[in-house]
Amino acid sequence: MARDENGPTLVRGVTSPEPDDGARGARGVIASLVKRADGTVRLVLDDARMRVDGSWEPRGIFTSRDYPAAPLLELQVDPRELESLGFSLVARLVTAGQVYGEGD
Repeated sequence: MARDENGPTLVRGVTSPEPDDGARGARGVIASLVKRADGTVRLVLDDARMRVDGSWEPRGIFTSRDYPAAPLLELQVDPRELESLGFSLVARLVTAGQVYGEGD
């Protein structure tokens, strides 16, 4: 887990220097972590669609991957793995309209 002098901390993403305008696309990906009985942690990425009220509706699983718990929770995953995951995520967002027949 990421820590600072005060203990556990959230890791900030790379953000634009501009303030968040709140705009979001109609399609997205929901990410979650699931602790498993065998001591691993599963990263689950679900395709999602934005509802009229602004909440996200899962559409089905995009992909999942199991990791040994300690390296993942200590953010010690191979950077190439994370790079591949990031590329797959962006590629999925680009093609999601084609997959679900919802072109922009």
